[in-house]
Amino acid sequence: MSFTRTILFVVSVAFFILAACAAPSPSQRPSSSNPAVSPSTTQANEMKDDNPNVTHVRNVVNLRQPQLQNLYKKQTQVNAMQGALNIKLFITEDGTVQNVDITPDAGNLSSEFIAQVRKEVMAWKFILHDKMIYSFKVQFRKM
Repeated sequence: MSFTRTILFVVSVAFFILAACAAPSPSQRPSSSNPAVSPSTTQANEMKDDNPNVTHVRNVVNLRQPQLQNLYKKQTQVNAMQGALNIKLFITEDGTVQNVDITPDAGNLSSEFIAQVRKEVMAWKFILHDKMIYSFKVQFRKM
């Protein structure tokens, strides 16, 4: 019985990991009602919605938004701020974030907060086989 539970656990974990990395269905795409994430441009030929790499990166970025919002909530307890950041990810063919450009778009976000966002985003991983540049915008607003 213990062996069966172990197998069931391993299969469940594998399913969870695969589901987290799967491309979103059309209903999971960012909508205009969620202004927190708005994808911008990647390299010209990669931004097409039918490109599975773009779809995967968009899905992972959307899933990781709560990490950035949690950093914001912690920072606003110390320093009142709000605004938006344009974030450009430079992703390697093995799915690691090689570099990130973060540009304040609006508001008064602290340099300490931006450094924390940079550190968080640099730790993100993707499942890719080609290099990719992906840009998106994140809004941070008072709750």
